[in-house]
Amino acid sequence: TWGFVLFFIIGLGLLMCPKQYVYNMDEVAVHTERSDAYVALRGCVYDITNFLNQEHGKSRGGASPEDMIMYSGQEVNASFPLALRAACPDLMPARNDPNWLMYLKQNIGTETALPFIHRAESLANSKEMMHQDFYHRHVLPKMRHFKVSDIVWDPKWIQSMHHHGGQYWHVINGEVFNLNPYFATRDAPENVDQKKWHFLHRLVESIFEDAGARDTDVTKYWRMLPLSKSVCAANYRCLKTLFYVGKVDTRHSFRCLFPNFLLLAAACLLMLVILIKFLASLQLSSRRKPQKHDKFVICQVPCYIEGESSLRCTIASLATLGYDDKHRLLFIICDGNIVGSGNDRPTPRIVLDILGDDPKIDPPPRSFHSIGEGSQQHNMAKAYSGLYEYEGHVVPYLVVAKIGKPTKKSRPDTKVVPDPLTRLVACMVHDAKVIGICGETQLTNEDFSWTTMIQVYEYFISHHMAKAFESLFGSVTCLPGCFCMYRLRTACGMPLIISKNVVKDYSENHVDTLHKKNLLSLGEDHYLTTLMMKYFPQYKMTFTADAKCKTTAPDTWSVLLSQRRRWINSTVHNLVELVFLPEMCGFCCFSMRFVVFIDLFGTLTMPCTLFYLAYLAYLAISKIADIGYISLILIGAIYGLQAIIFVLKRQWQHIGWMIIYLLAYPLWSFFIPIYAFWHMDDFSWGNTRIVVGDDGKRQIFVKDEEPFDPDEIPMRTLAEYEGEIYKRQQQIQEMEAVAQAIDEFGNAGVRPVSRFTQIPGLDPAQQQLQRQQQTMSVYSQNPQTFNLPQMQQIQHPYSPAAYSAYFGSMANVATPSYNLVQVPQSSQMPSDDAIVSAILSILATTDLASGSMKQVRDEFSRMFGVDMSSRRKIINQTIQSMLQK
Repeated sequence: TWGFVLFFIIGLGLLMCPKQYVYNMDEVAVHTERSDAYVALRGCVYDITNFLNQEHGKSRGGASPEDMIMYSGQEVNASFPLALRAACPDLMPARNDPNWLMYLKQNIGTETALPFIHRAESLANSKEMMHQDFYHRHVLPKMRHFKVSDIVWDPKWIQSMHHHGGQYWHVINGEVFNLNPYFATRDAPENVDQKKWHFLHRLVESIFEDAGARDTDVTKYWRMLPLSKSVCAANYRCLKTLFYVGKVDTRHSFRCLFPNFLLLAAACLLMLVILIKFLASLQLSSRRKPQKHDKFVICQVPCYIEGESSLRCTIASLATLGYDDKHRLLFIICDGNIVGSGNDRPTPRIVLDILGDDPKIDPPPRSFHSIGEGSQQHNMAKAYSGLYEYEGHVVPYLVVAKIGKPTKKSRPDTKVVPDPLTRLVACMVHDAKVIGICGETQLTNEDFSWTTMIQVYEYFISHHMAKAFESLFGSVTCLPGCFCMYRLRTACGMPLIISKNVVKDYSENHVDTLHKKNLLSLGEDHYLTTLMMKYFPQYKMTFTADAKCKTTAPDTWSVLLSQRRRWINSTVHNLVELVFLPEMCGFCCFSMRFVVFIDLFGTLTMPCTLFYLAYLAYLAISKIADIGYISLILIGAIYGLQAIIFVLKRQWQHIGWMIIYLLAYPLWSFFIPIYAFWHMDDFSWGNTRIVVGDDGKRQIFVKDEEPFDPDEIPMRTLAEYEGEIYKRQQQIQEMEAVAQAIDEFGNAGVRPVSRFTQIPGLDPAQQQLQRQQQTMSVYSQNPQTFNLPQMQQIQHPYSPAAYSAYFGSMANVATPSYNLVQVPQSSQMPSDDAIVSAILSILATTDLASGSMKQVRDEFSRMFGVDMSSRRKIINQTIQSMLQK
């Protein structure tokens, strides 16, 4: 791509119109100073600046520099007349001019304007000038060292002289010939009857003597002459010596200007897009106070290794939003039990301490199917809920703390101002077609370091021009994850962000291509926006400048480089997805698809912009073409329009930030994109991390490659889960009735508590209280408690008969010693009946919602002292069968 762009910018022009180091007479005419003196002689330009200082001429004491400077800036052909016999020896035999006296007539005005005529044999004290072929023997060899370039003539001017001026100017093979002296001399009254003045062949004369009827370029007629090669060559040599005045100037021809006009057209097109973006950003109306609504809003806050101060700032800003406390929920996701750099506690503990959660409450971990590869798909998390009280606000919160193998993601710290939530909700209520919206993200650490200072302008302009422009089409291509809002369902109940298509694509586990990895591993927020535009093209993704938040930008170069690597690469791959979406607003060049293509092309070719600007500057400085000036003016106008935005929005400080950004432009346009593209296949977030284990000690977590077994995670629908809760509540009531009956027959005063009461959906504090109650042994006086080798004692006081009465014929659990499971004394593999009994025991004492089938098998291995992996199938089938019953 870069090679194509560079070829388009530079190579195409050089290929179609090779560089010409030439001058026209107007350009020669400006070189008239002692330090810069040029002359034109028989189609060539000579720099006589140094020649002026040499001793020259013998007459009148020699020619002074003041005498010779009079020649500068002029064509001096008349000062060096050529004898026809010397110029055209093949056409002018000695018998026609035995004394070398035949010369062509020159313009009288031209001859008088020149101070000296260098005619052969005109200066007796000059040995060189006394030679008949003085020009070819002495002038040309000496002047060759001072040659600069060829003289060129505008083809339109040549045509004007030929057709309208009655002059004998013609072009052969791109070379310009002026035959005015020939015909003026031939047709002079004194020469009319002398054939010797007709030294050119009559057919050659006929080509030039056309009375303006034919084209100025007579190349085709020259090639059609019915003359031998020798005759044509002799005539052409004579023309070239006597009448050649230069070449055709092709610098302004269509062939040479076409590449420049292409560049100009591209610049104009980009300028048009920028102009529309500029108009889109001119939202000059004052900020209106939004109407308050009663829509329920979930404020999701992902966190990973942030410090306590940044977390407290973010949570506090969300708690003090000007939105009804009862209609918003703080949903905080702690992405792992991680201790961040500089922290003394894991991130979940910091969050819970900020929220005021009771540290004694420790809910059981729950398994869930996570997005990842291999065993990382089995993840576990703990859920905490409560009310967060802060400055008079009481806001419900839900904290999900992952304790398994989280996907490492770094996010900036974000703080919202009091009213953005109300403004975002108001925009969605005002337009039911809006399913996603974002506000402006500002920086809190603008002047912290040079790294943050070069980002301020980019943050401002990317929102007020890029996103404001995309919002006109209802197609903002990226809603930033740090500050945006999505609609869950339409008014009629149709799922949007929670639709099956979006969830399926967004939770893709099989990421095996470079494209997928860039979409799912580096720019999740960008890809989520892409999916919403893909599946709901009839709805809008918009931007409002009224809602604002503040974020902490990377303040070191290494962090900024890592962040931009992810942003640039994810942007490229998401724009590729958007380009091929079947439905996008607009048509042809006036469509969102075209804008996305321009953004994609601009992102891919960003490093070439530096070369493009350098090339434009070269064109402007070298004065090769005016296109360089025009393009530079357009580029200047682009930034000028942006400065107008700052003025109209009264953001004066951004003019200074823009200057700082421009000083760092080589970094933004060249170094950072090159680094990002070079590392497009780098998705490493680090394979090790510090986590806190169950014992509270820090340890290194290393990514494992264990296979994933879906059976390890019991999956249920919401209806099944609610039905299970109801069923277990029924079980609790029945078991408590059995316990009460047992109390009446000899265990009065002791009220047992069933492990069945620890079920999903109960308050964590109640579950903790139940676990404390279960530590009491209700049969402390009876030595025949439920004693299981290598297994925690089952503290249920229910008799075998009670279990048999409840479970029916599922298993024979009655034993003389009240043991639920008869454990073999040796390490032999247990029988199927023993396995069924053990499963019955574990189901009676364990909540599978907090564990997994693999944990059940591990418990079997400890119980029987053998590896139960080979019996996995029968164990899983038996558990599923019992749960269904």
